[in-house]
Amino acid sequence: MNTDTPNVRKEAYQLRQAFQFDKARALLQEALNTDLPPDERWALHYDLGKVHQDQFEMEQALHHYHEAINGLEASGEGPSLFLARLYGACGLIHQDEGREEEALECHHRAVGLLQQLPESEAALFLASNHKYLGELYQEQEELPKSREHYRSALPLLQQHLGKGEGFLYLEAATVALQLAAVELELYLQGKGRTTPAAIRQLLTGAQSWLEELDAEDSIVEQRTADLQRLSFMVDKVEG
Repeated sequence: MNTDTPNVRKEAYQLRQAFQFDKARALLQEALNTDLPPDERWALHYDLGKVHQDQFEMEQALHHYHEAINGLEASGEGPSLFLARLYGACGLIHQDEGREEEALECHHRAVGLLQQLPESEAALFLASNHKYLGELYQEQEELPKSREHYRSALPLLQQHLGKGEGFLYLEAATVALQLAAVELELYLQGKGRTTPAAIRQLLTGAQSWLEELDAEDSIVEQRTADLQRLSFMVDKVEG
């Protein structure tokens, strides 16, 4: 076997992309059984976690993510993008499995780490974790907290629009729609610090970003339906 860790990771990634998950797992596990520097060991645990997550084996994925987290934190190296990504990965699993408190803890840990890193390195990961926190608080009907995190996520995404990453338009539109929904609900409850015109501005932004994407894509169609529904509701409020 090729024991060069970067090449092992690259080969495992290619196997994952080809849906050859058993081969990827065996390759990574064999590499873990060799004498490796700590940082390479944590990276392989992360990759093994991804393989298990690809196969919907969430508890095994969490095991490997936590192995990497524990090793990194014990090393005393301090905040890193890799550690933040590990916490974010754990948070997403907990979120998908309905363990909201665990998810909140992980995403908050990720945000805390990312805020200590240069924005040029951390911005998009920070936006994602703020988005996840917004979703979790929205599900718990803690709308002011949800609004705070969506408001933090949106400018970070806007800064990177037009830089060749089409999915960012979808992310920005999604967050704008989520924020508009929360702002509208708070406004209807008499707790909002915004106006229908400001909510309309969010919807206009979302529309312009969706227009950058393939209108026949199923996710874009769903976001467009969300946009139309929210626009109708704002029309009623303004009318």
